[in-house]
Amino acid sequence: MSKALGLWPFSRATSKSPVNDAEPVTDIQTMDNRPQAGGDGHVSSEEHVPVDEQAVSPGHGVAGPVDEDRIDIFDGVTAAQRDAACANGYVLGLAGAGTGKTTTLTTTVARRIMIDGCRPSRVLVTTFTNEAARTMKSRIADKVGASNVPTSIGSFHSLALRQLRENPALAGLDEGFSIIDPEDLVSAANTLFLQLGVFGKELPTRDFLRDFLNYISILKANLIVPADLEGNDPAIIDPMHPGCKLHPLPTYDDNRMPGFVKSLYPVFHDYIRSMNHADYDDLLLWVTRRLVDDPEYRFMMSSRYDAIIIDEFQDVNRAQFEWSRAMASASGQLFAVGDDGQAIYVWRGAHTAYIREFASIFPGSTVIPLERNFRSTGHILSCANALLRQDSKSVPKELYTTAGDGQEVTVRGYENDRDEAQGVASEIYRLLGTGTPAREIAVLYRTNRQGHAVDRALSTLSVPTVVVGGVNFYSRFEIRVALSVLALASFGDTRQGDPYFERVCNVPSRGLGRVSVAKLKDFAHGKGLSLMAAARLKPLAGKAGTALNSFVEIIDQVAAFQSGTLSERLAYGVAVLGYEQALQEVANYDVTSSIQEGQKDITRDDVQEAASRLANLDELYDHARECDSLLELLDRVALQSRRVTEEAVRLMSVHSSKGLEFTHVYLVGFDQGVFPSPRSDNDEEARLAYVAFSRAKRHMTVSWTRVRYGRPTGPSEFLEALPANARRLEGISIEPEGYSPARMKTRYVDDPDLMARLLRSHGLGNRAMSERSMSGRFLGG
Repeated sequence: MSKALGLWPFSRATSKSPVNDAEPVTDIQTMDNRPQAGGDGHVSSEEHVPVDEQAVSPGHGVAGPVDEDRIDIFDGVTAAQRDAACANGYVLGLAGAGTGKTTTLTTTVARRIMIDGCRPSRVLVTTFTNEAARTMKSRIADKVGASNVPTSIGSFHSLALRQLRENPALAGLDEGFSIIDPEDLVSAANTLFLQLGVFGKELPTRDFLRDFLNYISILKANLIVPADLEGNDPAIIDPMHPGCKLHPLPTYDDNRMPGFVKSLYPVFHDYIRSMNHADYDDLLLWVTRRLVDDPEYRFMMSSRYDAIIIDEFQDVNRAQFEWSRAMASASGQLFAVGDDGQAIYVWRGAHTAYIREFASIFPGSTVIPLERNFRSTGHILSCANALLRQDSKSVPKELYTTAGDGQEVTVRGYENDRDEAQGVASEIYRLLGTGTPAREIAVLYRTNRQGHAVDRALSTLSVPTVVVGGVNFYSRFEIRVALSVLALASFGDTRQGDPYFERVCNVPSRGLGRVSVAKLKDFAHGKGLSLMAAARLKPLAGKAGTALNSFVEIIDQVAAFQSGTLSERLAYGVAVLGYEQALQEVANYDVTSSIQEGQKDITRDDVQEAASRLANLDELYDHARECDSLLELLDRVALQSRRVTEEAVRLMSVHSSKGLEFTHVYLVGFDQGVFPSPRSDNDEEARLAYVAFSRAKRHMTVSWTRVRYGRPTGPSEFLEALPANARRLEGISIEPEGYSPARMKTRYVDDPDLMARLLRSHGLGNRAMSERSMSGRFLGG
């Protein structure tokens, strides 16, 4: 089974990755009385050494004080949830949508601490987002008290970052390394390719850079480091090779891409390291490679914990799975919860085999299904179950509820997407008029483009909306500027500051345009200097030289201000840079007077945007008060997303909706050729539809159109799967003359010209893909 899945063998081989050759530091208290790992680094649950019985009683020994009314950790827990929470060894809670996954997970943690007597510091809980981690901490605190919440709760990447901060040499980094921003990573690749003359004097296209970086990201998710490419086996990275085991297979426009990656991945890795930067994928890659390659390091790290708890197990990729397996190797205690029916991130590297073949991967493990749904009514669940059955490989499960049938799912047909947007907006407007909270209403769609029309229609009716999964707070331009000024001042003349230099040297505009910056970069490269160090040598003449000298003085002034708090230093940097004043001038601009005088340089939208940017900067300064250092804040920025708290209707893609629930859900664009998408595997599309339906608690409305974006469509083939007694048809006829979903499905598969037009319409063009990838992604193979 390990061979079939391509699991990493735990061996005693030395990693080819850069490592700290010093003997691992062993914490005597951590390692004392721990079982020695066998040849494969694994210790079975039978060999697990129990804690002192004195520590088992709640409120004594290793656990902190807890209120008496919190001692019953099983209060409100079903029998199946309790069975899962009390199981030992390798355990999978196969939790369908709305079946109390979080309750089961938090009860598991509480049982480990309050009954088994584990110290909170020895329980590790992994989630996929920091928002989920915050929720988990709160729910666990409700059961065991704040003092007993595990100290190691976070996303895979945040927990791996802790390990990498502890030993940055694992990735060939120095202490105080930075996590490079995705946009800066693109810029770095562009700079390197120009320096190497990869395309002569031509600039690499944005698409090429995107495909190159995506290719490397896939390699890292598959635990492939640059040293692994030293051989000549094309199966390692070439998706056109029948032996390629990359998951997912990379896509690209340029057929030379595998060759480019093979030769440039090591060079690009060294280039990023020379600036003491790591990218997001590096956080897991290097720690995990060391864990699986080095048994001593694996035992040292895994022996710190008595239990490993993994949330959303259906979404793990290879690196995340191997990290989890390695971290549980000493204790033999791994508890995972997930739902293979909600595995909708296969395109991002998630591998459904890890959850579907859990029992085979971990012989002697326990799998407990959770099928009672606490969220939705009966008719909604009937439709969700029917959609999940369209996935031919799904683990059989049948969700049920005791909440009654409720209202049927409404299936409404519209003539076109404009009518659909106006119809949905009008119904939401009516709902709000009845007192329904806006936050209990969500509009879901397969692609972000579909949400634009609904957003505009709601705006016309003055309905407040928030687009979930839109621009991240920390990705906003003004936030990046504020952080970059202080980062550049803090990193001095080292190359670690180069990305920050490029981002802010011409903010606000001071005459350092692309041509001037390119000259500076060439000069710095020739001298082997950082951009800041090169700028001190005054390589530019004229106005550009004056502007560069002024910028250097600004950064030195910011660096000299060390007496204030982190928040005050951020605000000082923005002010000295001149950016705050530039925003204030626009925010205070009198648009009415300027229009009367015939001046239209600044619009009302510009004024509102400037005011919004100033407000965002104030929010950043508030966030900074929670951090002890700039490095801590930069780590948070790299790992966190902003919470949505506005009282507004939520608009989001189905992918963004996973883990959420709403009283009223509207799924728009349920058209053939749109949902299911012809670009994706039909099984995954069925799971995606299941996720969409299972977000609804009481009311679910699905809509389709005859014409979308000026092209004929029709109802999705998935509508045929919905039980007749659980749905209600409204609007135009679901089957106009000469149309059937089955016929539309056949056309999409069998008509090459139509398929080509579809690919072009989705921006794929003639992307180079192997036949294996084509059959899997487009033909449901």
